[in-house]
Amino acid sequence: MGSSKVKTMLGFVLFLLWLTFMMLLVSISKKRQTVTGVHQDLHQIELPTVPKEFSSITQHSPRPSSEPSVSSSIKTTPVTSNPTSKATIATTVYHNALPDVSWVPLWSENTSQLWGERAYIDDRAAVHKNPVVVLIGFKESRAERVRNGYRWFCHITYSKNVTPICTGLVNIDQLEYQFANNHGWSLPSFFICPLTASIDDHPLKVALTANSCKSRLHSHLIPITGTSKSKPLKTVGICLHKALFGLTDPQLIIQFIETHKLFGVSLFTIYIQEVSNGVRDILYRYSQEGIVDVVEWRINITMDVRDYGQVGVIHDCLYRNKNRVKFLGFLDIDELFVPKNQRKQLPEVLEGADKPHLGSFRFSHVFMHNGSYESSLQEPVCSKVHVPVYFQRYKRSNYDESVGVYDKLGSKTKIFVKPNAIVRMGRHSMRLRPIHKFAPGFNEFAIPGHMGLLFHYRHIIDGKYERRPLVKDLTMSQFRDDLMDTINSKLCVT
Repeated sequence: MGSSKVKTMLGFVLFLLWLTFMMLLVSISKKRQTVTGVHQDLHQIELPTVPKEFSSITQHSPRPSSEPSVSSSIKTTPVTSNPTSKATIATTVYHNALPDVSWVPLWSENTSQLWGERAYIDDRAAVHKNPVVVLIGFKESRAERVRNGYRWFCHITYSKNVTPICTGLVNIDQLEYQFANNHGWSLPSFFICPLTASIDDHPLKVALTANSCKSRLHSHLIPITGTSKSKPLKTVGICLHKALFGLTDPQLIIQFIETHKLFGVSLFTIYIQEVSNGVRDILYRYSQEGIVDVVEWRINITMDVRDYGQVGVIHDCLYRNKNRVKFLGFLDIDELFVPKNQRKQLPEVLEGADKPHLGSFRFSHVFMHNGSYESSLQEPVCSKVHVPVYFQRYKRSNYDESVGVYDKLGSKTKIFVKPNAIVRMGRHSMRLRPIHKFAPGFNEFAIPGHMGLLFHYRHIIDGKYERRPLVKDLTMSQFRDDLMDTINSKLCVT
């Protein structure tokens, strides 16, 4: 009887052990099927996430310097909504809402991550010697958070070769200096990948692996956008250098775009993070007119980043507009590039100043202050319209061209650039910080104040920035009727 009880208890114990083992297997299986999280350890990214293409990884050497440029095999084609057909070339204006273009975690290093969304071909021999793929991403900058010192390797898919080819080691180029704690710890970076020694088709997507070309742990595949060798389609374009977030008033977009159109700007690139339906509707209408390239930024990085990845926006806009515009301006929605000579628009101002060695053009900054103008102003037609701030502030700071770019006032200047002349840039002068970099042989020019200024309509002016005397400036008054007509027609349609 005692022996029977022992056998029964032993059987029960064995059953519990078996049940525990099965539950452990189920738990491991679920972990492997879990989408990579931002706090997930690298080694939790297992084989279930590896696409079929990575079952066989081919390794190639980087392109030798004697090889012809990859651009010779890239045809200029309109942007297509099917990114897998061939390398898209951003020479047309469109609304970028492709389902596979979204910020994703490229990798997780315990509590530090790489994030990325899009990549571009850069075939400037003076910058990279050989053609490369440049992936724009964000990388954790705190050494104590980066527990694994990985080296990254590039894998590129082509239109005629579905098997990803390992092209070599990633070169990481940091795009921004380190801010204080309140500005975030995730720095935008270029992840630069060499292209293969010989290719006869188009690079389509890029992924990263850690420590080895043969590693079976890899990042998501990121779409590659090609570039065009044709002459720029437009003379002057503008990038809003910060993705729009929290914007609810569509008139702010209308008055910004329409005023710069009056100044000769023919293309705008605007990034959307989060805006009201009214703002989104206006932007889509402009995109249908072919004057605004609307980019759904939708950055969802959980690390600390500054202004929804502002420096990432700047460099994405720079690459997006290579060979699409000759001069590309960067500014905020409460600012205007204003030509001061009534007989010249911005294209004439920039063309007149241009020289082969110039890569950026700096506009002196002035704050705009309240000041009346004794003349009748066309009234808003409906309640959706209000008098633009441009016609309420007719006093400005008296600009000082002797102010250096490192002065508080000088550091608030904004610039136009030639996109192919720039490697790394910021929001203000190319001379402001050592991390900013021209392509070899280029420099910056300061536009004289009598030719053009940057008007800044900030709501609250910090006293530490504004000690200059004020002068009356009626430049904007000549555009009042045209601008009010346009705003009324776009917002008061019955």
